[in-house]
Amino acid sequence: MPIKASSTLWGSLLLACQIHQNVSLAETAVERFVELKADDSGVYVVLSNTYVDAGMWEDALKARRLMEDTELKKEAGRSIIEDAWT
Repeated sequence: MPIKASSTLWGSLLLACQIHQNVSLAETAVERFVELKADDSGVYVVLSNTYVDAGMWEDALKARRLMEDTELKKEAGRSIIEDAWT
């Protein structure tokens, strides 16, 4: 049963590409992700990190600049820590 590729699927594939340093497939995943959901800055951050992991510093910089050119902002990470004593 064929399934329709969603932005979640392409995002998951992109993360796997970063782990396995598969740059060409990561670039394809980003293209497909952006076609479905163009307003997520995280995809450019992961692509940039994929380039860095592969030692492709110039391409990493280009990915970050592309994110800036599209006026997307990287959201700061957040964590919640609960104190069991209060």
